Amino acid sequence: MSLYSLLIDEDKITLGEETQLFKKENANWEATKTAFTDKDMKDHHIFNQEFPDARLLLCLYYTLKTFRREITVDKMKISSAHREQCLNLIQRITYSHSDGEYIELEFNKFQFSQSYGIL
Repeated sequence: MSLYSLLIDEDKITLGEETQLFKKENANWEATKTAFTDKDMKDHHIFNQEFPDARLLLCLYYTLKTFRREITVDKMKISSAHREQCLNLIQRITYSHSDGEYIELEFNKFQFSQSYGIL
């Protein structure tokens, strides 16, 4: 089971009410294994308390957005071309279509990181 909710506010009170409502309306709530968030939720400890066996994951869009924000020419001391290569490789790994493609891209990532010390 996965938890999906759309909240206007992600404060402690709203998150607490949302999790209690989910539990009330879903008798099998203990089977919840995963929930996705659209950003790095500051009160994630509430989710962890209410669903101790579930994992809170950052959605793919925000994961890639974070990489774009953190892998910069200035922060990493790399050229623009190396930055784009790195970001392209991360995106290709993320959207790989098979285990074989993923393994090949992971190997490329390893070679890239050995050369540039990024990943």
